[in-house]
Amino acid sequence: MSKKTYTFLLLCAALSQITYRTYWVNFMDAVSRPVLHFSDYMIVTEEFRSLGLLLSLCIFFGALFFFRSPGLNQKISDNKFWHFGFLGILFFLSATVIYANPQGRFPWNKHANYIELEVRSRKPDLYKKLEHTPDLVLLGSSVSFLVPMNYFEEKWDIQAFNMSVNGGGPVDFVNLINIIKKTSPDSKMPAIIMVEILSPSLSFNNLEQTPIEYIPEMSSISQQISAIWKTISSTFRFNSLSDSLFTLFIVDKGRWDIVTTLTGNGTMIKNEEDVKDKQYRKSVEKDAVLMDELQSCESLDGTGKLALEKLVQLSHEYKFSLVVYRTPVNQDFYTFSNFKPSKYSGCAQKFDQYIEGIAAQNPNMFFKDLSQYSPIAAGGKEIYRDTHHLTTRGNILLLDALDNEIESAIQWARKNR
Repeated sequence: MSKKTYTFLLLCAALSQITYRTYWVNFMDAVSRPVLHFSDYMIVTEEFRSLGLLLSLCIFFGALFFFRSPGLNQKISDNKFWHFGFLGILFFLSATVIYANPQGRFPWNKHANYIELEVRSRKPDLYKKLEHTPDLVLLGSSVSFLVPMNYFEEKWDIQAFNMSVNGGGPVDFVNLINIIKKTSPDSKMPAIIMVEILSPSLSFNNLEQTPIEYIPEMSSISQQISAIWKTISSTFRFNSLSDSLFTLFIVDKGRWDIVTTLTGNGTMIKNEEDVKDKQYRKSVEKDAVLMDELQSCESLDGTGKLALEKLVQLSHEYKFSLVVYRTPVNQDFYTFSNFKPSKYSGCAQKFDQYIEGIAAQNPNMFFKDLSQYSPIAAGGKEIYRDTHHLTTRGNILLLDALDNEIESAIQWARKNR
């Protein structure tokens, strides 16, 4: 086998492995069921375009590697020709990802993108544009994306901002507090911080998706190094190139109308059409394994506990009150799966004992466990989109359920600031 053929096969194998690890499992899952609703359509679309890109790259690299190299009488040697050619292609591909910036990691060329990763960049940008520091800031995961901030003004007469980010957890929240402190429009901190806890293990974090401009705000060197490495590695990942081409030639050309749209106060706008029973059940079943992982634990995550305790420490340093709550788990998660609530009772008890102990020692902290709150948990497809993401109506019910805690936090802030 010639050097060119061997190199070409190695490259195809590498690309196939990257594609398999990133897309293939989801692709097989997606094509095995009908295209039922928004999220399924997104999955099928991403997988088909990624496989199409893989085939295109294989053809392109095949043409390059089988192309005759310069003759021996030319100044560029055979090895240098292929080395420079490969490096040139690698540079071109990485430059495309950096320029297109589909995940919002870089502080330029920010798009109205469909990729929810970009909210980590866009929300701090929105926060900077506020005329005044809001009274309340919500920190959470994608579960809190649809929490309507205008409802805080209607019910409690306070201004609120939604700073929830995809995969947000305790470690993220500490870093977000640092970002809020740095970017507050009038150099003040909010009077109240609301904290949504999705996983009682406290291990749910996505620090590696932090935009580079906010990496210096991370609370430890190890987090910064991890985020920098993730930024570098993602620049050369196959799915980043796929997202970049899709962004440049589809999204930016107005050929894709499903985008992540945010209001000025950070709330996501999503088209919430009526969902059929079969669609809803598929959504719950699809997320069942993830929900099982989020609720399970032998012990609480040590890093998450330290981050939560740091958040409490910052609440005293900056004089803000804390409202901490566990988000409700859809009861249909248990109905449509083989998982039983008793499987998660041990982890939930460990979390409740831990967090209630902290709240008892800190009068500015107010906690409520809504994980089994039946008026929401039993609401079905009128309240949920899947195992844990609430509709706008569901989020309003959640805020109503936290009325006493929010009111107590408001009163504490008024007396102590």
